[in-house]
Amino acid sequence: MRNKSLGLIHLIVAVGTIFFCTLRGQVLYEQPEIIPYRFVPAYDNYCWVDVEIIEPISIQNLVGIHKYEITEIIKERIGFELVNPMEQSQIFSIDDKLYYLVKLPYDVTSPDWYDKATKYGER
Repeated sequence: MRNKSLGLIHLIVAVGTIFFCTLRGQVLYEQPEIIPYRFVPAYDNYCWVDVEIIEPISIQNLVGIHKYEITEIIKERIGFELVNPMEQSQIFSIDDKLYYLVKLPYDVTSPDWYDKATKYGER
């Protein structure tokens, strides 16, 4: 009887240890949100290019000034990565949310470019 209870205790301790170590070993990583951007013509006499951010869903759902501030922080980060090439492809956080910037190539043949060029008479 004593051997059975001792074996049961060992089994419970072993299962508990495995369960505890498995839970403790799991680190839940938050997936960063990917923000694609590209440089587009600005049609301005002072600055010839502008940053076009393809807004992720988390930014589209923000309201007013908070959305504006997050967008400005992202634009500043794009400028920072442009000036500091060693800092490109790094995950960064804004308000405890992780983001990752991906630069898209600029496509001259896109319909958006064609519409703007014909509007300004640059065809």
